[in-house]
Amino acid sequence: MSFIPKHKGTRVIILVMVILALIGIAIAWVYYSGINRSADPRVRDARTMYARYNIYAASNEQEKILSLLDSIYGVFKSVKHYENSYEIGVVLNNRASIYLTRAISDTLVNEVKMQYLAMAEHELLRSIEYYQNWIIAFGGLNESGIQDTVYKDFMSDPVIFTD
Repeated sequence: MSFIPKHKGTRVIILVMVILALIGIAIAWVYYSGINRSADPRVRDARTMYARYNIYAASNEQEKILSLLDSIYGVFKSVKHYENSYEIGVVLNNRASIYLTRAISDTLVNEVKMQYLAMAEHELLRSIEYYQNWIIAFGGLNESGIQDTVYKDFMSDPVIFTD
């Protein structure tokens, strides 16, 4: 086997480097799996669905995106802590982008384009409202105030402790 070094010192260095690399991978695995598990279990499905959003967007599957966004919206709205959160604003903003994309397509009649623009505007205004309400609720809080608010919400929900 010609790829195995003949010098004992070189073999030892390679062995040590491989062991260090494996230790690094193990540490990263433990660390990042802990972060992934720390995501709120009440909205884990929405986070998982968002992974499909990028796949659908890359292939311009607008109907699938709208359906997916409806599902994501439903997940966030079903959890008290998220029912007025900025995440809902993100979903609405993404819906608006679909309608804007449709409005600028070349094959539509002007009336249909105007309908899509109106739908986009409606979704954008709703998203802005969610963003503004979220800023009102959390913008004046310091780090401790935010932690207290979030802690109360999370502690009052038994789902977090049973998942």
